[in-house]
Amino acid sequence: MIVGIPGQGHNVKVNTPVMIRGGRLNDVPGVRYKIMRGKLGVTTQENFNRVRRRSKYNLKKDEIATY
Repeated sequence: MIVGIPGQGHNVKVNTPVMIRGGRLNDVPGVRYKIMRGKLGVTTQENFNRVRRRSKYNLKKDEIATY
């Protein structure tokens, strides 16, 4: 089973228990499931590497350094 990890960055290692849900990823053939962030072994924290289009993610310039 191939599962996609939504968002930017993750802490998933091999054999980490995760909770999955249905829903395919666009532009990735064969992936029909997504990992649920914040459940079991996956944290909700993401790595934001955006500089120019910060407002799309509702982040200010100072908040990028804290992640």
